[in-house]
Amino acid sequence: MDWYNLWPREALYDVATRAYTENAEALDIKECIAELSEITVFIHNSVSLATDKYYNELRRYNYTTPTSYLELVKTFVSQLKLQKELVPQKKFRYEAGL
Repeated sequence: MDWYNLWPREALYDVATRAYTENAEALDIKECIAELSEITVFIHNSVSLATDKYYNELRRYNYTTPTSYLELVKTFVSQLKLQKELVPQKKFRYEAGL
């Protein structure tokens, strides 16, 4: 029995767009929201395809669920926030020297 229903592509896109829009001001990503949403959907769908291949070759299950998609978006936003802080520090250190 399949307990994990796939979300349609449009739903995945809308969820990502909403998450990125909520953080757009702080992350300065207003002009990139559509592209970020597309790549997030692509990543999730490519993992789903790889999961099917994984099962066919090794007969082992791996589930890509709505929760895993939400975690993907959440992780991307948190990593982007982190890198927005770290990159300027590293750039300054590189330019100014140790």
